[in-house]
Amino acid sequence: MPKVLYENTCFDFPAYNNNIPDIARYDWFVEDLQKTYFSKKKGLPGFLNIAICNDHGARPNAKYGFPYVASYMADNDLALGKIVEYLSHRPEWKNMLILVTQDDPGGDNDHVDRHRSFVMAIGPYAKKGYVSHRHTSIMSIIRTIYQLFGLGPNNMFDALSADLSDMLTDKPDSVSYTHLA
Repeated sequence: MPKVLYENTCFDFPAYNNNIPDIARYDWFVEDLQKTYFSKKKGLPGFLNIAICNDHGARPNAKYGFPYVASYMADNDLALGKIVEYLSHRPEWKNMLILVTQDDPGGDNDHVDRHRSFVMAIGPYAKKGYVSHRHTSIMSIIRTIYQLFGLGPNNMFDALSADLSDMLTDKPDSVSYTHLA
């Protein structure tokens, strides 16, 4: 792992494990930001990556609070909503873009392509209520991140992918978000 990445990685954050609720990952995320940045009077870094994994689902496990497969998705949705709410009340929100996708398309029987996966853009510069009809992929997310940081492509895969610019606007709406329980 490159030194700069190693020095900016939270190794206490729970790795992929469906027995850990994503709402607990939200708590870890907020605690880490407080400890690493805000208590030291530092703002957020220019890029954050967080994995909340329970959108993947698993077998029902009432012992761990997941009596139904859908319980995992509900936990994931709640954690995402709380993360967005938390970040949208930060001063950095006015320049923030949150890109969300599932961990993998899972080979579901999609009516167009088994490799498709949704992507959601959240933030002041994200078009509200917009549905893109571009063919996008994980590489589209990577290409868009590189473009936002003024970086060129890493390889032909992100160079040839569609970016997510159609999901963005130049007229920001910085209203903060409130999650629904």
